[in-house]
Amino acid sequence: MNKYQQLVELYNKAFEHFNKELFNNKLPKVVITIQTRGRKKCYGWFHKDRWNEAGQPAHEINMSAENINRTKEDQCETLIHEMVHLHNAIRNVDDCNALQYHNKHFKSAAEEAGLLVMKYPGRGWAMTSLGEKAKRVVDGFNETFPTDTFRPEQKSTYVRIYTVMCSEEDYAKFKMIQCDMTQKELFADMMNVYQEHIANVSAVTVQ
Repeated sequence: MNKYQQLVELYNKAFEHFNKELFNNKLPKVVITIQTRGRKKCYGWFHKDRWNEAGQPAHEINMSAENINRTKEDQCETLIHEMVHLHNAIRNVDDCNALQYHNKHFKSAAEEAGLLVMKYPGRGWAMTSLGEKAKRVVDGFNETFPTDTFRPEQKSTYVRIYTVMCSEEDYAKFKMIQCDMTQKELFADMMNVYQEHIANVSAVTVQ
């Protein structure tokens, strides 16, 4: 069993423990994954009906790969946070919109599960931490969590886009350019055309 599988198994054990102690075993089993958060600034997420298990829809809870080096308490708090979303989803309670604004329904359910809830700018009642009840349950989960990240955070990449004014005739010419030119070479040629175009316009204006 590799490190990824071990951690997923650990999260599943934690899920079962928290389901029993905080949700009275009312939550269905879910598919727990570890995926990159990408450009999102999140520790985890919940998706309703994301998987298909033996012909039946199954929900997903993901733990962001770049953040699994946090403390046991922090990782468990994230898991419980997403379990609150699951708890609301199976009751058909909308607690969060597409913009990740957590409403009062999330706040109420999170507090019932032993979390402390605070407002986060633009995200509603999205900021949670372990309250006394949840902390006791987490402390009672006697498992060791890894504190190293085996999925290092990737540096974001982007493509720089250059915009140069040119006439339709010039644009048509550039569409004919072979693709073996580098971006810098293409930009330099387009700048030359642009400067020639400005020079011609200036000459006409002076005359």
